[in-house]
Amino acid sequence: MNNGTDNRTSRARRSPDAVNRGTPVIRDDTAERIANRGRRNQAAASRTSAERADFASQPTEYIQTAQRGEPTRARQISQAPNRTAAGNGDRNGASRPNAAPAQNGMVRQIGAVRDPDRRIGNAQRRMTPVQRPEIRTPAARDGLAPQTREEKRLVREQKRADRLERFTENHLEKWDRQEKAESRWQKDIVRVKSGVDRPLLILAIILLALGSVMVMSASYPTAVRKNLSVMYFAWRQIIFLGMGAAAMFGGYIIPYEGPRFRRVFPIIAYVLSAILLIVVIFAGISEGEAQRWILVPGVGFTVQPSEMMKLAIVMVLALYADRFRKQREDATSLGGKYLYNVLFPTFILGFSCLLVLVGRHLSGTMIVGAIGFFLVALMTDRKTPVWWVFVTVGVLLAVAAAVYIIAVPYATTRFMSIINPGADLRNDSWQSTQSLYAVGSGGLFGVGIGESRQKYSYLAASHTDFIFAIWCEEFGFIGAIALILLFLAFLWRGYRVAARARDTFTMLTAYGITTHFAIQMIGHMLVDTTYLNTGISLPFFSYGGSSLIVQMFEVGILLRISKHFYKKKSELERDELRRNAGLD
Repeated sequence: MNNGTDNRTSRARRSPDAVNRGTPVIRDDTAERIANRGRRNQAAASRTSAERADFASQPTEYIQTAQRGEPTRARQISQAPNRTAAGNGDRNGASRPNAAPAQNGMVRQIGAVRDPDRRIGNAQRRMTPVQRPEIRTPAARDGLAPQTREEKRLVREQKRADRLERFTENHLEKWDRQEKAESRWQKDIVRVKSGVDRPLLILAIILLALGSVMVMSASYPTAVRKNLSVMYFAWRQIIFLGMGAAAMFGGYIIPYEGPRFRRVFPIIAYVLSAILLIVVIFAGISEGEAQRWILVPGVGFTVQPSEMMKLAIVMVLALYADRFRKQREDATSLGGKYLYNVLFPTFILGFSCLLVLVGRHLSGTMIVGAIGFFLVALMTDRKTPVWWVFVTVGVLLAVAAAVYIIAVPYATTRFMSIINPGADLRNDSWQSTQSLYAVGSGGLFGVGIGESRQKYSYLAASHTDFIFAIWCEEFGFIGAIALILLFLAFLWRGYRVAARARDTFTMLTAYGITTHFAIQMIGHMLVDTTYLNTGISLPFFSYGGSSLIVQMFEVGILLRISKHFYKKKSELERDELRRNAGLD
């Protein structure tokens, strides 16, 4: 009896009342200990359930990889601290002597996570919370290298998306500001259709008239030296002018607004120019070192395909920008933007320059490259860095020019004469030196029309590549400034037409054509006033059929595009009030 009371006392405790009264009332705590044990089991089960839910949210491809028994993945994951490894050994995770290999352990570990009941035990309840290996997605993991092609593809896509997101965040404010400004501008204008740009047409006619007079003045000494009629080159230039007028009318009546036409005409022009440039390589006629012309049988005229390529590259790049506008703007990665905005148009430009360069037309190659460079930079989406174009196209043109100068002795001689013009003034630098003499001899007002002295056997190409020098000699500094202002006014009207064009294709076409005139004008004047020893014709002035016809055709295109422009709403209201008041 006493033994039983002592045993119960050893398992229980006396209440304070019982001690005071001296009565041994015993209170059993078995129920309390059972409740505590249930709470501990419930907490362990909840932890395991949370871990199982977290594991289930991860991709299953890693579980399948481990179950397939790939040693690399199994070894990497099995080396991470985990609770199962601790359950197979001591509390620090040391494996028992008879422990299974790491691969099988990994499979058992995954199974243990799936079965929470196996995780509940006295030993594991006394341990710290479970430390399972982190299984991450391909885009988020750092320590685990991708194994399959699909994983590697996902990693690459995630990296591209991250780069695009960082680039977008850095420029988002600027893009929003530009879009808001453009939206405000679009709301304030109205697209209208009217007549051609008359100032542009008048300026073109003035330049053509002055050019015809200068061809007659500068060419007759050359005609006499070749035992030809004094007016030989002048009459031929007038014939070219008539053909150019027909080409200008043709360029004006062609409906560039039609989607079918704009898809066909640029491709036809580019393919025809490319074929003729290839024909020049095998059947072209040469003048000096350059082989640039094709003789038309039975007519006596020659065709220079490089002049056609200057217009063809403009139209084909404008077509590319219009047809692939959605791909250029909606690219989902920086690589896609670079591909559609820079790489593809640069490839078209490089192929065109290569065709021109094969005919040893270095100046034509530079002009085609400069026109294409401007258009590629202009057509890029606002979300594409412009410096991509400068780096890509600039490096391509620089490398091509360096290879050509080193490989071709003719180009090497020209390049050395530019670097060191005083080394051989009687041969390589003779034309440039005589051109400078002509410019300096004009003085302020010139020696008078037809009175130039440098055109008499001093300048061999006085009616083509050095016609601006003859102009400066006959009309002086004032005449040179007046001619430059005429060209600048023409370029201003051309860029104004381009800025007011109705769509992407016509806008880029007008910009490219006007830039062609600008490059030819600046290049010719630089050649005539420096030692830049190459041949570039002056638009509307230099003698030549192919260049004049192509340039007048381009003027017709500009006149066609100028019929569609925009006006501000305030200007339309003012014009309406003037008409109602009888002032117009």
